[in-house]
Amino acid sequence: MVWARTRLVIRDYIFEPRKDLYFMWSGKMPSKIYLEIYDIIRDVFSVPDSHIIELVFDWEKKDGADKFKIGWRIIKEFDIYSYLRLDINVSGKIKDGVGSLSVAIKPRFFTEYPQDSVFQQTIFYEIGRRLWEKMFYEKKRFSYMEESRILVMEFHRRLKELLSSYSA
Repeated sequence: MVWARTRLVIRDYIFEPRKDLYFMWSGKMPSKIYLEIYDIIRDVFSVPDSHIIELVFDWEKKDGADKFKIGWRIIKEFDIYSYLRLDINVSGKIKDGVGSLSVAIKPRFFTEYPQDSVFQQTIFYEIGRRLWEKMFYEKKRFSYMEESRILVMEFHRRLKELLSSYSA
């Protein structure tokens, strides 16, 4: 990630034309799945805990039913310019040990270039940066995007296995 006040940000979707992945599941003990999803995230993306940010944690008991909403943001850095940002939102209801669960996975691939100095904001810098990107960095970006696609599909597969194991 580039640490700059102003930067050029290029955002790509991992899967085209579909941007997000969704799961709907119902069965016994959906609250236990929350902890196992976190373990799968750590396993698949192999990022430190500081790169897994819990954005939302809302758990309420109402009318004898538990409702919950949990959201994570995972940042998988590839180099100083490119990283994968994955937003995972889990929500569900539980009543008498049986409930439903929905999971939304939003993968995005970002490339950021700093534009702090006066020189970095000139047309000459932009021409040079564009040439460097086209000649050298574009292949690396595409390999990072492919690796991101593989990681997200592995997470998707492991999540399906987890949910089907709770269904049986």
